[in-house]
Amino acid sequence: MLKGDLPASTRLCTEAAAEAGSSARNLPAAQSQAFDNLGDLWVDKGQLAEAEASYRRSLALLERAALKDSPQAADSLERLGSLALQTGKQAEARDFFERSLAIREAKLGPQSAQTANSLHSLGLLSVSQNKPDVAEAYFRRALAIREKALSPKDPLTGRTVANLAVAVQAGKGWAAAEPLYRQALAMQEAAIGPDEFSLAETVEGLARVTANRSPAEAEVLWRRALLLKEKRLGPEHPAVATVLNEMGLLYFNAKANGPAAEMFRRSLTIRQKSFGLNDLQVAEITNNLGTLLYVENKFGEALPLLQHSAAITYVALGADHQVTKNRWNNLSRAMAAAVTGPVR
Repeated sequence: MLKGDLPASTRLCTEAAAEAGSSARNLPAAQSQAFDNLGDLWVDKGQLAEAEASYRRSLALLERAALKDSPQAADSLERLGSLALQTGKQAEARDFFERSLAIREAKLGPQSAQTANSLHSLGLLSVSQNKPDVAEAYFRRALAIREKALSPKDPLTGRTVANLAVAVQAGKGWAAAEPLYRQALAMQEAAIGPDEFSLAETVEGLARVTANRSPAEAEVLWRRALLLKEKRLGPEHPAVATVLNEMGLLYFNAKANGPAAEMFRRSLTIRQKSFGLNDLQVAEITNNLGTLLYVENKFGEALPLLQHSAAITYVALGADHQVTKNRWNNLSRAMAAAVTGPVR
């Protein structure tokens, strides 16, 4: 595979799939693998519809060859599940993941590394469905398998602990999640080093759970996450904007309004450039900056920002959504303060 040269790699995979179809009709597994490889390249290019078509062709080839219950079919199902999860098709993702798990448990055994992959995928799905207790159970099962089948020092084991921390945070709170984030970060650093981009999510998770207890440590962690993302993604990437917004909130809660405003403005500029003025994340950042300016009694700057945030949220989420109500209440308080006098 020609890493870094996606057009050439895509061409090679396409040609391999065609060749497998024409000269190896008795070897559907080879053709299936070629289409899976092609699908992976489409995912790398962000062309998800093409990726799905390739994965479905791969699975269809195996099913027609009476290989629908093979470990290779389980691999294709997991790819389809991951794609469905990425595109918000949660019910479809669960079906794919559960089918993959059933095959792997039956063919490879309940303690295989591939079985752990399916359990981990179901954990990720459960997190996205706001089912933290279910997700925790899946991650703990996957972790127990990976610690035996792989190694406690394997990057996948550390990644499992990090995702377990996310589930525990959602279900049991920050204090319960903090030791897991620390464990995950130590494991990942030992496995891949301290400067790898894949550490960023774990660093961010630890920053969030330490923000209230130790703002100074959280600041160091957020700056580390920022450097990791800027280095890999560039300073104008939306993921960088997310970190900047989090840093703004950290400074704002510490009453460091100057640095907070700088972070919010940088975040807002990046997000607007990427997604336009009417994006929900833009509304969140606009609300944060507007609230800061309102607290500083800068009503002339604050009110347009808060109005814009409230309007975007109303259109996107509807009048009855709690976030919409919060934004309009915030705007109402600021408008009243602008009439009655400065905030004390």
